[in-house]
Amino acid sequence: MSSRFLPVGWRTLGLLIACGATVTGLLLAGLWTLTPRLTAPESATLRASAGLRVILADPLHLPLKLLQLPATYAPSGYEALLGRLASVLLGLFSFFIFMYIARRWHGRRSMMLGCVVFATSAWFLHTARFAGTEIEYLAAILAMVAIHVGLYDHDDSSLMFYVWLLTNLVLLFIPGFVWFVLLSLIWQWRVLIIAWRNLSPAWNRAAWCGLAIAGMAALALTLVHTPDLLRAWLGIPARFTSWQATLQQIGEAFAALVYRGPHNPALWLGRLPLLDAFLTAMLSMGVIFYIRHWQAARTRLLGSYLLLGGILVGLHGGVGLSIIVPVAYLVIVGGIAYSLHFWLRTFPRNQVARTVGIVGIMVLIGLSCFYNIRQYFIAWPRNPETVRILSRR
Repeated sequence: MSSRFLPVGWRTLGLLIACGATVTGLLLAGLWTLTPRLTAPESATLRASAGLRVILADPLHLPLKLLQLPATYAPSGYEALLGRLASVLLGLFSFFIFMYIARRWHGRRSMMLGCVVFATSAWFLHTARFAGTEIEYLAAILAMVAIHVGLYDHDDSSLMFYVWLLTNLVLLFIPGFVWFVLLSLIWQWRVLIIAWRNLSPAWNRAAWCGLAIAGMAALALTLVHTPDLLRAWLGIPARFTSWQATLQQIGEAFAALVYRGPHNPALWLGRLPLLDAFLTAMLSMGVIFYIRHWQAARTRLLGSYLLLGGILVGLHGGVGLSIIVPVAYLVIVGGIAYSLHFWLRTFPRNQVARTVGIVGIMVLIGLSCFYNIRQYFIAWPRNPETVRILSRR
């Protein structure tokens, strides 16, 4: 049956299932055989998840630790697979959130193109198949943007207000995210007041407050009981460098996107930038698009998240690059949408030119996807530094 005769709900469900199945297959392909041994960062993360008592003693990175908890009870030889499956789950979660945000902001066509680029990006593949904490930051920042959008759209929904609260409480257990929660409160205070007024009857408000107090009290008791965790929770280093060195480190965090990536053979290939040439061009177009709409709330939100994330990464307090990468990809989707809109507006009636523009950008996206997939599945595991690190394990 032609898809046009199917109800919208069924078409949407079919699209979600197809996208989910494709991304799942991409994330599970050779999950254990590509790099059969755990790297040192992966082993350290799994040790920190070894039992509820260990997690309660140090609940930072709580979402990832709870997902990795079953891996610590796995038979010998399977802990690598189960530990990475936790990252795969967070990767799928990130993909669907990214899809929701892109659809809400840029429409179906740009959402599909942007999701293809995001799902096949080398950084997403690396982090979503790696049993370290980077994928947690990637998922968390997208969740932060998603609940911001969701509460803005549904400020009259009690359920959405509870989802907003629960998400923020969970994110508070991720090092460095307290600053994003505070920043979100600043940007959304008007919407929060409206949502609070729509929260009725009185017992509903009491339950909401009780949940908020309980969550923050649990975190406060942990930090009081283990004050050594405070620095890590804030995402700041044990010792600050000079302001010149700090500015240089912040610049390097942003330069990793387009110029010189991190030297981390366990997670990345050489010093390649995180974005290829096409994605860098689309990032530039996205920046132009948001500069042209600098007064929009979305522009201020993404700009402030990028700036705050870059500062936290540059401070070297334990916050990973994944905190800025998803925001950059949201800007890239904006660049793709802006480029398509500009081309189609230039040729409003010339069907040949319109088709050439759409096909051209799809070809460029295909080449970008091929480059990133090849970089991860072929080049990275054969990199001598990667092989040397894995052989040590």
